[in-house]
Amino acid sequence: LTFSITMRTNTNGAQAMLPVLAGAGTLSELSLNEDPVNFSVQLTKGITYAVFTAATGNYAATYTADTTPPVISSISAVADTSTTATVTWTTDELSSSLVNYGTSSSSLNLQASATGMGTQHSVSLSGLAPNAVYYFQVASADSFGNSAIGPSSPASFQTPAGSINDSSPSDFAGVRVPARH
Repeated sequence: LTFSITMRTNTNGAQAMLPVLAGAGTLSELSLNEDPVNFSVQLTKGITYAVFTAATGNYAATYTADTTPPVISSISAVADTSTTATVTWTTDELSSSLVNYGTSSSSLNLQASATGMGTQHSVSLSGLAPNAVYYFQVASADSFGNSAIGPSSPASFQTPAGSINDSSPSDFAGVRVPARH
């Protein structure tokens, strides 16, 4: 990408910004009249920008294809109730959130996901059976389609046994038991 900036006379402290992510990849180099330009990265309204001091001249921005999948870490699963669980993990870049799970480590035939992209992931699982072992793997993909799965072998958690709560009236309501003397 090439572009020009023309500053008005007596303009001081002007800054410019470019998106860090573009269709071609990630911003890897920025130059002004063929000299490298230092930039910082800043998140503004959900978009990551390269911010730099603006000066008059011809700029060139080089975008490099992103072929690196997200790095998944800190995977955890907690059975919240006998029928629900929450799976959490982190990634080193913005990516999607998907959990593949099931009651057999060789058949993760159920899926749950969360909307949007993030680095802190949390997916709720519902409709689970009480007192059952579930196996799971998480999957995340970045905006360039690079995906990762973790852990390499399915992890597991167990839901607690369900409880029975009988709120119906006793069959003995109104029955009097004679007192013994």
